[in-house]
Amino acid sequence: MTSKQAFACLLASALIFAKSALAAPQAKVENCGWLVPNGNALVTQPDALLKPSDPAALSTPPPQAKAAYCERDTMMSYVGDERVIKFGLPLVIRSGGDEGVLEANPTVLFNYHRVGEQYLPGKIAALAQVRPTDMAVRQVEGNVLVSPDQPKIRLKVGQAFAALPVLAFPIRQDTWVERYIFVDSGRDMRVRRLVVVQFEHAQVGSSFRFVYPSKPPMSWGSAVYRHGAFTADTAKEIAEHPDLEVARTEAYLNAKGYRLTNWWNVARLARAADPEGKTEIIVFYQESLAVPPSGALAGKTDEDLPEKEARRLFENLKSAVWPD
Repeated sequence: MTSKQAFACLLASALIFAKSALAAPQAKVENCGWLVPNGNALVTQPDALLKPSDPAALSTPPPQAKAAYCERDTMMSYVGDERVIKFGLPLVIRSGGDEGVLEANPTVLFNYHRVGEQYLPGKIAALAQVRPTDMAVRQVEGNVLVSPDQPKIRLKVGQAFAALPVLAFPIRQDTWVERYIFVDSGRDMRVRRLVVVQFEHAQVGSSFRFVYPSKPPMSWGSAVYRHGAFTADTAKEIAEHPDLEVARTEAYLNAKGYRLTNWWNVARLARAADPEGKTEIIVFYQESLAVPPSGALAGKTDEDLPEKEARRLFENLKSAVWPD
């Protein structure tokens, strides 16, 4: 069985991204096709016209396709790969003995694992859910968060925010998460704003990797991050993903007596934190909304807020937390 890397939806150094990204084919070797059902498994159906790194138009997926795949000379994700995701299909990228999945969480997921030349239902679930031994040990000094590695960064958080003990937990058998949460609340414990700095590390034995486009890019401190702003519906997110970050954070804050709104405006910065894509940093800045804006729906992409509102939110983020 080959290893599987999950190319999460959020920047990695392996990504080729430039103004001329779609001017010419980028992959030296690219043999692609579709993964289609054959009994209980998925098997390959080659398609010579499917070359996402090539600016030429893509072939149309067959109606039974569950995913696309590409055999490449290197484990690279290209800007053109997003065109496959827009079909509503994951893209499995393979090179040598490695492979990864480019998917748009939570709407486009690939819940299969490879055995030989076919894919069987379900993801591998036999890995330990423990803190990786090589994960950097971080600390909060006052309102300064110090990370010695993965990435090396010092973040200052405004004095209006109170630092809480780290919230740590696994996500499935893929990664280990540590969330450093800073709360701005009133005397009644009603939360007005949150700063959440999330460090995530692939589990030992897992081939999950953080590889995703730096689109749209934003410079913050000395690094470039993917950035986005959206309206979040906490109740809906918890109902859909009861074991993931939002649900765990809500329960954590409730247990400490904080009172939380359901609707938030959220600004997010994210990037891979090492060249291999084993680690990631995400910075969230959240402002509570007493009631959702008229006609608001939960955000599904990073570009859901109007440009003016997104720009204001990121200015507030930079005033609330900044690299030292």
